[in-house]
Amino acid sequence: MSLSRRLQAELEPELKRANWEFKKLTKDEIPYYFVHYDLDDNFQLCLYYGIEARRVDGRDNVKRVPLSELANAITVCAQTGRFDRVIFEDCCSVARSAGQCGFAVVGRCMELLGVAEYVGEEHQFRLVSAMRAKGLLQEEP
Repeated sequence: MSLSRRLQAELEPELKRANWEFKKLTKDEIPYYFVHYDLDDNFQLCLYYGIEARRVDGRDNVKRVPLSELANAITVCAQTGRFDRVIFEDCCSVARSAGQCGFAVVGRCMELLGVAEYVGEEHQFRLVSAMRAKGLLQEEP
């Protein structure tokens, strides 16, 4: 099983527990929500998420995070002990191209996976389990 498929399998039950939502980093706002997994135009497995309707036609905006970029974020968080917006911009180019909401979704995915937690006053995610991160990223035999 590929690393992206393994991350998908690990996220699935946690997303169900979180009611398919990703809390925003600001208070009292409608959360982002899980839409589906699919391959993008570059054949990368992505997690697609929605944002409340902001378009003129009233439809919600749907954006994506390649699971390979989530793996990159987990790797850097495990190495540095943190995940902030500067790191996000370096290791998550596709998610970054969709705007700052990608930072929140990548970080919240790391929370759901038990790797990191949001530290609000520092506006970053902090590593909570290097062992969990290593286990998620470990190559299968």
